[in-house]
Amino acid sequence: MKLLTNYINSLPKYTVLLALIVFMFLGLTSVVARGMLVIIFIAIIVSIADCIKYSHRNEVGAILILLIVNSILFIFGDVGRHSGFYANIVLNLGIFFFSYNLSEKGRLSEKEIVVTYILLLAATSYRFFVEREEMLFERNGNQGTINLAYAFVIYMPFVFYIRNKILSILLVLFALFMVLNGAKRGAIFIFVISALYYIYIVFVKQATKYKFLYVIIAVITLFAAFYLMKDVYLNNEYLQSRLDSTLEGNTNGRDYIFRTIFNKWTTESNFFRFLFGYGFCSSIDIAGNRAHNDWLEMMATGGLLGEVVYILYWIKLLNAQLYIKDELDKKAVTLILIILLLKSFFSMSYCSVENMAIFLLLGFLTGRNRLRRLAKQ
Repeated sequence: MKLLTNYINSLPKYTVLLALIVFMFLGLTSVVARGMLVIIFIAIIVSIADCIKYSHRNEVGAILILLIVNSILFIFGDVGRHSGFYANIVLNLGIFFFSYNLSEKGRLSEKEIVVTYILLLAATSYRFFVEREEMLFERNGNQGTINLAYAFVIYMPFVFYIRNKILSILLVLFALFMVLNGAKRGAIFIFVISALYYIYIVFVKQATKYKFLYVIIAVITLFAAFYLMKDVYLNNEYLQSRLDSTLEGNTNGRDYIFRTIFNKWTTESNFFRFLFGYGFCSSIDIAGNRAHNDWLEMMATGGLLGEVVYILYWIKLLNAQLYIKDELDKKAVTLILIILLLKSFFSMSYCSVENMAIFLLLGFLTGRNRLRRLAKQ
């Protein structure tokens, strides 16, 4: 009877995790996937209501303040035009409260997180190949970029919880293959940094009893990664052109977007605009495209106030990391923050829907460590 009761109580949790996996499997254009989003949204609203009393905590306050400010700016902006972008923000930041709430109550386990990661990886890989085939068909066989490549960067911190080291290395190499074929330069850069950090922590710094063996594994992994990168590069003309253009200073217009938004704000004569910005998603009106940079997006959206809020968000996130005592969790959260910080400069860290998984893990880890600290008191 107790087992049945536990199963029934876990149904909402498994429903939301399954909805997340199905969403990543089908993509945003599917009607079924949008139905999954409704389930996730309901769980997020319930979780925020349950967590709001903990807003004084660094980990909760950081996410909550950013969500509230974006919500206020959205309400007073062009709601119909930017509802999709706002939904992405709610999904990314909101899923944190879902996993934090469950983890802090001891109702979400590491095993469940690992299983979710494996299923998300499989679902995303399937969708990646589907999108790749559709792209090749539409472009008459010519390659292009696949934004979904960033998801494999986002999944990197989960690898810390794959206890089998050989399997973890294979997963890293597989993710590298996917990121390279996605041809997103920012994703490749962030992934390389993340992979080097993971290999150093797990196979060099953290290894004790079999340190020499682990160092050998790390060296072999780096050689394998180098060979894989070389092979994909030589067989992908589009990737070659993308990387070559980067070396030539081609940023696909990012320099224009960055410069235009920054100059617009710093030379603003209207004090109200300087202080409160130009409104939700105003980067499109200012530069013709989204900022692709969290700092500049907040500058355009919320002005000086937006920048202060975003800086406060990062200060609280970093403070929360200091309270994590478990060594493995601390390493994983450090990698999460590295990825989010780098992504905030290259691709936006909390506005892209594929980022949900990293906020799910962040919520789980901070909630679990909160539970452990309370247990010791």
